[in-house]
Amino acid sequence: MNLRVIALLIILSLTIRGKPVEKSIQAAKASPVIPDKVNKATVRRAKPKKAKLKAADKKAVDFMNSSLGEWIIEYSGSKDIDPFLIFAIAERESGLNPNAVGDNGASIGLMQIQPRWSRGRMKSLGVDDLKEPKGCVKVAIDILMEYKEKDSDLYFVLMAYNGGMVYAKRNTNTPSAYALKVSERAVELSRLYEVGE
Repeated sequence: MNLRVIALLIILSLTIRGKPVEKSIQAAKASPVIPDKVNKATVRRAKPKKAKLKAADKKAVDFMNSSLGEWIIEYSGSKDIDPFLIFAIAERESGLNPNAVGDNGASIGLMQIQPRWSRGRMKSLGVDDLKEPKGCVKVAIDILMEYKEKDSDLYFVLMAYNGGMVYAKRNTNTPSAYALKVSERAVELSRLYEVGE
C-alpha cells in the first residue's frame, strides 16, 4: 500500500477520534508511517576489485609510465616498431636495468647490445655510451629495423636480435622460446598499459 494513503488514513482516524486535523498532521510528520513487514530490497553495488599486479608487472607498468617509457613509445612509433616489443625485449634482456652488463661483459645496457658488433651503428647514430638508455634503445631499434627489412616475420626478427642472422635463418620454421616469450610479453604489456591509463 502507498505510504501517502496510509498517512491519510491515520490522519482521518485521528480526526474522527476528536483530535484536530493540524495536530494529526504534525503527529504524522513526527513519526513516519512504516507499514508492517516492509520488504526492502537492499541493493549492493559491487566495487570493482583492483587487480593486484605482480611485482614484475608493476615494475613494467612503472617503467612504461616513466619519462623514458614515454620517450620509447614516441621514438619507436616514429620508426614503425611496436613500443611494447621494445619494453618486452628490455625486460627480458636486462630486467629493465639500464646499467645491466651481461655475457661476461660483452652485452651492455637496457637492450643488452654488444659493442663489438655495433660500433659502426653506434657511431652513425651518435651513441657513445650504451648505459645511456635512450642511446641503447636507438641502437636496438636500428638493429630490429635492419632485421625487419630482411624478413618481416616477428619471430625471425626476434631470433635474429637474440642469436644473430644465421641462428634466425636456421630456425625459421621453429620459433625459439625467446621469440615466443618476448612476443607474448609484448601483448601482455600492451594490455597492462591500457589498463593503467
